[in-house]
Amino acid sequence: MANNNTKARLQTALLLFLDLAGIAVAALLVAAEGFDHSRGVLALLFGGLFLVALAIAFLLPLSYAKSAGIHGLLILGSLMFMFPFAWLVTTSFKYPEEVVAYPPKWIPAVPQPEARSPFVTAELYDPAEPPEEMAAERWQRLRPCIEETLWRSSMEHISAEHRRGLDESALRPALFQALWNTLMPGMPPETWMYDDEMLLAALAQRVTIGRIEDVWSSIYRCVAMRAPFVTSTERLDHEIDSPLSARIEQRVEHTDNMSLRQLPLTLSGDDMMTQVAYDFDKSPVARMRLELPLPMPASEFLSVTLPLRQDRSWHRIGFALELDGQRYESSAPLFLSRYRWQELAFKLTDRDDTDERDLGIWPLIPTTGG
Repeated sequence: MANNNTKARLQTALLLFLDLAGIAVAALLVAAEGFDHSRGVLALLFGGLFLVALAIAFLLPLSYAKSAGIHGLLILGSLMFMFPFAWLVTTSFKYPEEVVAYPPKWIPAVPQPEARSPFVTAELYDPAEPPEEMAAERWQRLRPCIEETLWRSSMEHISAEHRRGLDESALRPALFQALWNTLMPGMPPETWMYDDEMLLAALAQRVTIGRIEDVWSSIYRCVAMRAPFVTSTERLDHEIDSPLSARIEQRVEHTDNMSLRQLPLTLSGDDMMTQVAYDFDKSPVARMRLELPLPMPASEFLSVTLPLRQDRSWHRIGFALELDGQRYESSAPLFLSRYRWQELAFKLTDRDDTDERDLGIWPLIPTTGG
């Protein structure tokens, strides 16, 4: 009889251990972001959980312990089957870089409203943390010096024209956070043992124009455009006159809360873009109007394509076109949801009503009354 009771309690302890192990695995995945721990640590963790399960199974009444083990196992099983659906739902709200991030991001980033553009953000980077080889006290003492070193080295590559309109109090921490996350993984472990002066010099040497270009393209957000081009009903693309394309901002009429200027596409390149700065603190709506000559008869016009760099501010944008006295407007809501270049095409639906929104071609509906 005693042997049967001991056997039943051991079986109950196994059930309880499976429950606790399942909770531990979920905690490691979510809180610790993976299983990047030594085998000894994992063995100690699960060994401790098994001892806890044994204690519960032998100290509590058998019926209570067994019921807890069975119900816990059923709940864990239900959560396992629910997890793929929960993952699908959360993934549908994630940015593209969050989908492929490792360690995985369980909760999607919440878009932050921006009233002014251009602006900077370090949303793509983790907070700056010290390397494992550096003591916390030294990190607290050296961090301001490291931030100043990276700032001075970066300013050799980022011109005042590119920093125009940016608040230095926002640019400094964003640039430091992005650069630190970029530089730290590639630093040899022995570098962190250098004295302060040598360590700062080693960090400064790694601030190259290539790394600054990569970091700048991810933290610097602005709306910009390049010369649009039009497509005929025969699906042939036609460029606008090159003189007009080069200085397109001179032909744009816009509201007072907007400004346009020419700016190099990259920190070190010569190709230019037209940056569109806005300030919704002055007015909640911004408009611009551009009149362009058609390189084809109006009867052959099908669509217009605008190369646009977005700033991921999630402001809603609309597009309207007037052609031969007829006004067309975009029917689908569009948002500034990306932070890189994208070609937005707008097609007249009365000449081709094929739905091509999955290709980035948005319908233009003729408005009543012309």
